[in-house]
Amino acid sequence: MGDVLNLDLCAAAGRVASGTISPSELVSASLARIEAAPAARACFLRLDRDEAVARADRLDRAGERKGRLHGVPLAHKDIFSLPAKKTTFSAHADFHLEGRETASALAALDSAGAVNIGALHLSEFAMGPAGWSEHYGFLENPRDPSLVTGGSSSGSAAAVARRLVFGALGTDTGGSIRIPAAFCGVVGLKPTWGLVPSFGCFPVSNSLDTIGPLARTVRDCARLLDALVPDRPGGRYERGLGEKRPIRFGVLDPAGLPAAPDTEVADSFERIVAAMGRAGLEVRSVRMDDLAELSALSAVIFLTEAGAEHAARLHSAREKIGPQVAERLLQGLAYPGSLYLLARKARETHLETLRRSVFSQVDVILLPTSPSLPPRRDEYDKWRDTGAILDFNARLGAYTPAFSFLGVPALSLPAAEGAPGFGLQMVADIHRDDILLQAARTLESLWGP
Repeated sequence: MGDVLNLDLCAAAGRVASGTISPSELVSASLARIEAAPAARACFLRLDRDEAVARADRLDRAGERKGRLHGVPLAHKDIFSLPAKKTTFSAHADFHLEGRETASALAALDSAGAVNIGALHLSEFAMGPAGWSEHYGFLENPRDPSLVTGGSSSGSAAAVARRLVFGALGTDTGGSIRIPAAFCGVVGLKPTWGLVPSFGCFPVSNSLDTIGPLARTVRDCARLLDALVPDRPGGRYERGLGEKRPIRFGVLDPAGLPAAPDTEVADSFERIVAAMGRAGLEVRSVRMDDLAELSALSAVIFLTEAGAEHAARLHSAREKIGPQVAERLLQGLAYPGSLYLLARKARETHLETLRRSVFSQVDVILLPTSPSLPPRRDEYDKWRDTGAILDFNARLGAYTPAFSFLGVPALSLPAAEGAPGFGLQMVADIHRDDILLQAARTLESLWGP
């Protein structure tokens, strides 16, 4: 039965729909794999075994399919509220909160028939691109235990990569879905800001926080997005993958990158672009000369809003917050209000410039997800308690915050042409999540079925 976990989400849902396998059998296989190895169990900060088994049993006895995720085991980053369940945020126990309501994203997946297995590891308070928590440590990267998973949605990426569940929810404020997706070798989607309702999701930065899925394939992510945005026509994003539409791909000129990529990253990106050319895809070069400025503006908003969210915790119990996180929160509290307001005001102007100068020429922008491959955990530990760790973290996330600031949809895609741990970042215009997914599926098909 464990072999069924090697299927992707859509294939597993198809098996349930055809009666080949029951929700209970699928959930039992997932739970057995989670509990079989310490590294797998460590992905979960809370395993809701009894609730998952009971939910699967009810779905077994249902007279009809509840939705397109009927019986499919999923899990979520431990940042979403559930009644009578403590949300940890991977923080000190004194900061854990007991939920009073079901987060809107979890309710949407429930309505589509999914089975929630539990809550997943993350960086402390969802702040940090490496996946480190002062209180819960690192996870092992499924590709190589010596490497970091990336963060902050570390458990979401690792659980999907380990084939413990068929998909997982993460959140992305400055790259927190895309970076771990790249480092662990899965697909991670940050939708257009505000597309997925955020009720019941603990805030990091309300102006940037975006809920999105991580899964094994682009189609899986499209199906999950359809479930997360239930007010849209049924199956809009997944159905759109089959549309025959020419996609104009724009390769970002390296001269505009805010940090030079490592050699292996640059070589991987060049091989992908070459493969696209051989496949006859329309590819042209585009420039974005304001990426560094956009990243800086994103940091002002991110840290100011995060600092305000945690100001009382800093005042009453700073010693219980990890030093990396506390330092960033204090930076946010130090920004003047005028700078924060100017950063907010600049977003619309920069988005309009991007639409006029780039998205008038191409449908999707391509660049690496990170300038680096996943670093070794011992390398990270070497810098962890020094001021240099903030620069180390900033490099890992150098290519993602600009697109969080702009609110546009972005996705990290693993590619056979890339080195292990390389992610291809793809970015589309605001509210063109459908084109982004179609473009990602076009490239995904170059390396597989």
